[in-house]
Amino acid sequence: MEREDLQIRAAFRREKETFSSYMKGERIDGVDTPEGKALLDSIRQHPDLEILELTGSSYKLEWCLELAELLKSKTNLRVVLFDDMFTGRKIPEIHPALSAFARTFQTYKHLTVLDLSDNAVNPDGAICIAPLISSCLTLKKLILNNTGVGPAGGDTIGKALYSAYERGQSEGPPYQLEVFVLGRSRLEREGALAISKAFKAIGTLKEIRMNNNGIYEEGIVAIARAIAFNPHLEVLELSDNAVKRRGSRALGKALTRCPELRALLLETTLLRDQGGVALVEGLAGCDKLATLDFGYNEMGAAVVDTIIRVLKDKPLRVFNANGNVFSHDDVERLQAAFSDSMGDLDENDSDNDDEFDEEDGCGDDVVELPGSEGPSMPSFTAALDQLTMASAGPKVTVPVANAARVIQQATDKAAVTAETLQAYRTYPNALRQVFVELCQGKDKAATRAVLEYSLSAAVGLRSAFLNSVLVGLALLKPETTVYGKTKAEAKRANLEETIPESVLPLVFNALAENKDLLDSSSRTVLTTVAGAGEIRTRSQRPDHAFLAQGPYLKMGHPANAAREACIKALQQ
Repeated sequence: MEREDLQIRAAFRREKETFSSYMKGERIDGVDTPEGKALLDSIRQHPDLEILELTGSSYKLEWCLELAELLKSKTNLRVVLFDDMFTGRKIPEIHPALSAFARTFQTYKHLTVLDLSDNAVNPDGAICIAPLISSCLTLKKLILNNTGVGPAGGDTIGKALYSAYERGQSEGPPYQLEVFVLGRSRLEREGALAISKAFKAIGTLKEIRMNNNGIYEEGIVAIARAIAFNPHLEVLELSDNAVKRRGSRALGKALTRCPELRALLLETTLLRDQGGVALVEGLAGCDKLATLDFGYNEMGAAVVDTIIRVLKDKPLRVFNANGNVFSHDDVERLQAAFSDSMGDLDENDSDNDDEFDEEDGCGDDVVELPGSEGPSMPSFTAALDQLTMASAGPKVTVPVANAARVIQQATDKAAVTAETLQAYRTYPNALRQVFVELCQGKDKAATRAVLEYSLSAAVGLRSAFLNSVLVGLALLKPETTVYGKTKAEAKRANLEETIPESVLPLVFNALAENKDLLDSSSRTVLTTVAGAGEIRTRSQRPDHAFLAQGPYLKMGHPANAAREACIKALQQ
């Protein structure tokens, strides 16, 4: 899917009336600065501008307001790619800029694509862009990945989408949204329910990606009910949510109404045997299915027969089923049946006892179909130790646990780093794991090589990698899930592991020593998030209480001293 996104971006740039500033890592601090003035002048020289891409730099509020004013005359704009454009900026700058852009874009009659991913939209920012979402009836693609809107922001966006549908019904033209992307934004139950209500009404969606949002079974069931009313759905991604048994049954029923489905991504969703069987059965009529990710779902032998029977004649090009609990015989059968789409498959002979489902007991799963009526997580490190990618992507030649040692032993560290880590280029947490391990050794060249690779434009994970490092440094809140054998034993655990406190100084030191690899935007992010004032402010919020318990508010703690030294070095 990432490859398709990059191809779409490249196609946009080849069009005639396009202006693109992509991943330059610049910091535009004003209208009158040489860079700021030149950029505005360049945009101004495109009278018939249709596509505008400002990705991967950091723009000051003053400049954004001037841009919003300038764009009032660019009424032919149909594609706006404003992802990752506020790196290091704070909320008082970001949200007024979003409001200004939204007011300008509301006047457009041809806007079809809007991407605001990797910006701190947050719940209040969702309110800023809601008037645009609710009024832009021409919009086909809305992309808000990694925007931190949270449950309240998800509710706001869901209501705005529903309002757009209602406006299309009453005023025209009909609202026909096709692509909706809102991953890594902690939608949880509230956000999922509001957005699902809109999906059900709209009915024209072809691509839905809502991965890593802390959505549990009730929210998944709501999404499934909505999917049943979108028969042209081609891509569905719900990875890293707690789909579990009820959710998978609901999705299985809904997908019987989606014959155009070509990609289903459900990695780390706790399907287990019962859920896996129910979901696979629902794919029987999906004869265009080309990509399927069932990785790390604790599925065992009970699912294998169903997978082979239902899926063996599908045109699968990519099939990932790693990280499950298949025996040696299971692995051989799957590889024989799917030799063209499945790479090397790991095996595990452990039993697959269903764990406690947090929302069990809240009613059986019922999916309302058109014309009918109806009412323990494995640690990330353990999962990565077994990771093997499907054949369509780079094949894993070195387990992530051994990657640091392989790079250390190499003479050409840059080349070996690229070769060793290419299979993990869509896993920022894996790259972080290797980087942190090398920080603890004496091979500074290997550490630098991994950091340079992880931040490179070729990998395209700069923001995600930095986010993972900040989570590891216990400066950002990690994603969590619930596990346990029984409800009484249920516990909440982090999906992303933090770095041991004794190692924190080594990571800060490595970042300071390799500061030349960090562009100005990345430096600003690190110095802002790791700043003492920012830590104190966020530590007072209930959802960031972990900061008050961590090392950064403790005088004399080695990690705190290393943090301050790192900030000083990055600011020089």
